[in-house]
Amino acid sequence: MRKKLDLVIAGVGGQGNILLSRMVGQAAARAGMEVRISEAFGSAQRGGAVFSNVRLGKSYSSVIPLGKADALLALEPGEALRQSRFLARNGLALISSKPLMPVEVLAGKAAYPSVEKIGHLMKELASKVFMIDASALAEQAGDARTANTVMLGALDGCHILPFRSDLLRETMISAIPSKMVEANLKAFDLGRVSMLNSSMSPH
Repeated sequence: MRKKLDLVIAGVGGQGNILLSRMVGQAAARAGMEVRISEAFGSAQRGGAVFSNVRLGKSYSSVIPLGKADALLALEPGEALRQSRFLARNGLALISSKPLMPVEVLAGKAAYPSVEKIGHLMKELASKVFMIDASALAEQAGDARTANTVMLGALDGCHILPFRSDLLRETMISAIPSKMVEANLKAFDLGRVSMLNSSMSPH
């Protein structure tokens, strides 16, 4: 098991990516690791870009240097491309395949690349890229709001996190409202199994 991990979690406001970064950090802390987290908000409004730098293990700054992140967990494909600047060339990118169009695109003031083009561009930037239909798996779990937890499960299924899965599950149970725990644990397991079944073969 690795001793450190530099992880970027990217998405837009309302997707729950800040909750993910804090749960990963809490699970690592339970494992006795040093944890540093920094968060950036592109807009105060729902739908604005939001990303976190999560540094597990010894580090001197909470900000991951550009081109040095071990993994990028993206809850929205356009944000994967936007934050790809952090990802190392041999890094891992897990990307939720459902786009959430920015206001500028909806207003006709900007263009949004196809998901296929985003996937192609990401494969030129990172050695391991996975597109995941997190929304469909969240629906299967019984709650569309659990797409973020599907992605967290997918990350865990890659065996890249430097702590045991049970620590992450325990953290989820304590961090998520009780009425949402069952659906989130199911979503987590569906995401995890989706990666295990993929045999870690990038699409």
